Amino acid sequence: METFTLATVSLIISLALIINKKKVPAHLSFASLCLAIFFHKSGAFFCGIFTGHIWKIIEYAGLIAIPPCSVRFIRSLLREQTFLTKRDVISATIFSFVLAMTVFSPLYSWQYLKTFLLIYAGAALSVCYIALISYIRNRPVGVERTRMVYLAVACGATAVLSAFDIFYYYGYSFPPVSNLFIAILLYFVLILVTHPRLPELHELMGRALVLSIITLFAAIAFTLIVGLFGKGETPP
Repeated sequence: METFTLATVSLIISLALIINKKKVPAHLSFASLCLAIFFHKSGAFFCGIFTGHIWKIIEYAGLIAIPPCSVRFIRSLLREQTFLTKRDVISATIFSFVLAMTVFSPLYSWQYLKTFLLIYAGAALSVCYIALISYIRNRPVGVERTRMVYLAVACGATAVLSAFDIFYYYGYSFPPVSNLFIAILLYFVLILVTHPRLPELHELMGRALVLSIITLFAAIAFTLIVGLFGKGETPP
């Protein structure tokens, strides 16, 4: 369920930004990142339901697209005032394209391919987070710095809370909730990039926090109820 929730949220955010009349670079780059997440998570969701390689290919394609999209987004968000250059975007795009070719090669059956792609995406996101922290440290006190501090805290909190999924993979009766936290983060980033003024941002953040808490507890309750009374595994 949480995988499908993240796929749906990422698609809605992406479409909302694409059809918006304001073609702001940060909005469009974030829309492309959300679209990559949508393909990755929708492929993972349907791969667990249907047979066939097409859904795994879609999952891998979305995962491979996340690194260049994330680098492009962080550069647009920071108004190119970062150590990440346009050459880095091009390099990540070329490397991702080369990795995409492995789907149509014998390496597709390599048992550690997905792990390698996850490490690649995680490394790219880590570099983007370092770029964000570096930008905050070099930025004078003001509205822009405060907005980026909020983003850094939200990203760090999401990473820490998502780490609790390890209990699920080790067999404990603890529902995986990382996808829900990522969905909440995407909604938070959407608010951040579309509302640069702090008074509006604070008001919307409060509403988003209440909605996120309700959604999170509802999802956890649903997972626990299905785990106690349901038969078989629930969809991812």
